[in-house]
Amino acid sequence: MHGYWLKNRSLNEYNMYSRRQSKAVSSKAVLDSGKDVETLRSEIENEQRMTEMLDLSIDELQRTIDALEQQVDHTDIADEDEWKVRYYTQVEVNEQLERQRDWLMERVEAARNQSQEGVSALLAELDLDSLTESQLLRYLKQLEKDRNSLYNELRDKEWKLDQESKTFHKYNDTRKAYMTEITEAMLNLEAMKSRLRTFEGSENGSIAKCPRHLKYLNILPDQRVIDPRKGPIRKTAAVRSLPKLNTADKDFIDDDDMLDKQSKKSAEF
Repeated sequence: MHGYWLKNRSLNEYNMYSRRQSKAVSSKAVLDSGKDVETLRSEIENEQRMTEMLDLSIDELQRTIDALEQQVDHTDIADEDEWKVRYYTQVEVNEQLERQRDWLMERVEAARNQSQEGVSALLAELDLDSLTESQLLRYLKQLEKDRNSLYNELRDKEWKLDQESKTFHKYNDTRKAYMTEITEAMLNLEAMKSRLRTFEGSENGSIAKCPRHLKYLNILPDQRVIDPRKGPIRKTAAVRSLPKLNTADKDFIDDDDMLDKQSKKSAEF
């Protein structure tokens, strides 16, 4: 009987233990599933944020592309002319530099040939076997001095060439700036001429000539017109006729004249 009770007790304990284990496993599975759901939610939110950021960047890029297309479509003719002037100026400078390079290469080749011919002629005229050791040493020192002198002269020429190249580039930049200013002045002159042609081709009296138009159209002072019916402005605006006198004053003056005339006649008689 006691053994049967122990057996039942062990079975009950085993069942309780198995229930606890199953509950623990189920709770762990629930926790794991909850963690997976949270992870998925966070990943989905991150993906949504990334999608929104990409959409914003795409919109900005599209606006930039539209602005660039409009800028290309509305490019001014003056800018094209300026780029043409710059291109032709650069082509001219390149041609000048190529000619200068060819000329310098010819000079270098001529100097090289001349130096080789001079050394060969000097060695042919010089009989080294007839010289003593001291003479050879003096001649060697003299050659070293000549070499150092030529090297210093070469350094001096290189420095001068460098300075001249800097000066050339400086004046070349100045020339380019002047060419740009001349081009702008020519474009402004063409624009003024076109405005003048438009003004002359318009209807008579439809456009009033005001100082602002005169300033931009460069009309001479004797051709300025305020009212087309009255013609150009006169240089002098002085009053050419005196105002009329009052009638009373005129009668008084006439009476004085009559008295003077009568007095003169009486004096003559």
